[in-house]
Amino acid sequence: MELLSSTLNDLQGWFATLDPAAIGLQLLVIGLAVAGGWIVHRFYQATFAAHFGDVSFKGMRQLAIRIGRRLIFPLSTALLALIGRQILSPFGLETRLLDIVIQLMLALAAIRLLVYALGVGIGPGPALRAWEQILSTGIWMVVALHVVGWLPLVAETMDALAINFGDSRISLLMVIKLLV
Repeated sequence: MELLSSTLNDLQGWFATLDPAAIGLQLLVIGLAVAGGWIVHRFYQATFAAHFGDVSFKGMRQLAIRIGRRLIFPLSTALLALIGRQILSPFGLETRLLDIVIQLMLALAAIRLLVYALGVGIGPGPALRAWEQILSTGIWMVVALHVVGWLPLVAETMDALAINFGDSRISLLMVIKLLV
């Protein structure tokens, strides 16, 4: 519980130093970056479908197209957030939230790429697409908790949620580690 109290003290200190205008601007930039990333993704999908809708590619072209579909949203969102960060920085405004969003979007792109490569190595199957989404989301959530510094707190909390059976102790963290 020491970790929880120190984390709460850190959060209180962090909130005390925040400038509401800087937070508002960062949230605006994040919203615009996510919306812009979504628009770029939709534009990529629509343009690709319009130009190559009935053409089936094989080999490296098909691989490149599928990788592009998975990476266009996180990379364009990270790029737009980086541009927003560069616009806010010269004015001396805080950009901690934008730094976190950039890290998270780059991590999402890397995770999607690695999980897709794993799926290509395993081979296509009916459940592969669903497992790809679940695996990517799970890994990204762990990375997100690590980036914001909450992973030790969550792990400690999950370890505290335990049931004792005689001399044996079974915690939520232990069950998750066993399943993974």
